[in-house]
Order: sequence, then structure tokens, then C-alpha cells
Amino acid sequence: MPMSVDVELPNAAEPVWPTRCVKCAMADPTGRIRLVRRTTSAAGRVTGSWIFGRRVTIDAPACPACAAMITKQHRVRELIIWSAVICATIVVVMYLAKWGLMGSPIRKVYGLVGLAVLVGPYFVWDMVSARWFDVEVGGKVTSYQFRSPIAASFFRGANAHQVAGGGGGAGVGMGKDATRPKG
Repeated sequence: MPMSVDVELPNAAEPVWPTRCVKCAMADPTGRIRLVRRTTSAAGRVTGSWIFGRRVTIDAPACPACAAMITKQHRVRELIIWSAVICATIVVVMYLAKWGLMGSPIRKVYGLVGLAVLVGPYFVWDMVSARWFDVEVGGKVTSYQFRSPIAASFFRGANAHQVAGGGGGAGVGMGKDATRPKG
């Protein structure tokens, strides 16, 4: 399965977009893709406190067809996860009631384990199957995630002067450590 190629820039840096599509790396795309994200952390994702994060809007160049595919991919994945969580919650509550555990103090443990078993495979798939283009805004850096190493290379080259960790150059590595200094 394809993993993403990440390019990290400091949050204060304004990204320089090459005249290439973020999905297919075609020159001079005529469309745009707009993503709205909130600053988050690993703890924020688990606790739901990401809703209080600073709102960040990314407007990137994309071919109209690619922009439509990226938007569809994001919407379908959001629909899948929310549907899975709601369905899994209903199933877990039904089984807890069926087994007579609704009044039991251990019901929360059973409920969390049941949700993890039912929804866990989606999260694993979402981690290992990269989106065409995505952005994750952390506390200090913004990670621009590309499935296409070519598109990532153009973006990294255009932003070599401000890549987090001072990596510079137009080279592209795989994974989050691609732009961080080693050691």
C-alpha cells in the first residue's frame, strides 16, 4: 500500500506552491483544492480536543479532476469513519444490554474494547493507505502529505529555504523523518 511522502514546514511559514498539481504533478493546473484543518496533537486526536485548535486553511494547486478526486476521497473516508463509529457503538451497547452488563462498572472497559475491535481495522487501513494529498497541522510544524513522490519533490524544492529542520534541497524521503535532521 502506498505511504505518504511528508514535507514539514514551520507553522509560521507560508508555503510556496509550485505550478504543479498536488496529486498528479502535472504542470500549470487550472484548479485549486481547499482543505480546512485545525491544529492538533496525538493527545488531541484521542481526547477530541482538536475541535478547539486554531483553524488553518490550505489552498493548493490541483487539476480540476484531481481536486474532485481528493475532495471525494476525504469525504468518503470521513463518512466511513463516522458511520463505523456510530454502528460499532450501537452494536456494543446492544451486546452489553444483552449480556446484562449495562449496570456493571466494567461496562466501560468492555465498551472500549468492543469499539477498538470493530473500528480498529479502519484506523490501521487509514494509516497505511495514504490520501492523495493531506495536511496535518501540529503544534510547531505543518506536515504536507503527498502520495505522489514527484509532487512532494516539487513542493519540497519550492520550499527548500523553509523546510523544518533546514533539510533544503529537492530530495524526497519516505515518511515523517524525511524532512527532520537525523540524530
